[in-house]
Amino acid sequence: MTENSERWSPKMEAFCQEYIVDFNGTAAAKRAGYADKGAGVQATRLLKKDNIDSRIEELLEDRRNRMRVTTDFVIGTLAQMARNERMSENARRGCLELLGKYLGLFKDRVDHTTNGEAMTQLAVYHLPDNGRMTPSMPSESNGNGIHSNGTNGHHRNGNGNGKH
Repeated sequence: MTENSERWSPKMEAFCQEYIVDFNGTAAAKRAGYADKGAGVQATRLLKKDNIDSRIEELLEDRRNRMRVTTDFVIGTLAQMARNERMSENARRGCLELLGKYLGLFKDRVDHTTNGEAMTQLAVYHLPDNGRMTPSMPSESNGNGIHSNGTNGHHRNGNGNGKH
């Protein structure tokens, strides 16, 4: 049990035990005996507590020790599977992908340019009085948010509804 808890309840312990089953806070709260109606809110509140977090980490460490599952074991097993020619090509590729991710070989990158060229035209959105966000069409704008009529798209047509 955690040392930093002065008011540790059986429900809190049950929540921790249930949380490590599937890491679903709402479901864990329900299974631990908290009311179904407020289970999601209760789970969020519990997961913010340091003593709950510490207890969950203790339980996970206990499980890892019991199962003798270490990083070396997982990586070694994936490597063996990737080398096993009796496995399907897709399964072997999946093992290699996981190994590559672990080793940091694949970086998710977001290209903020277009075909290597800097973006020169941005979509411009405005929120008229009717509350519906609508894009300004590229043909209406010169690329810097100013329309060909010299406005920024926020002008009114005289009847106050913001339509062009």
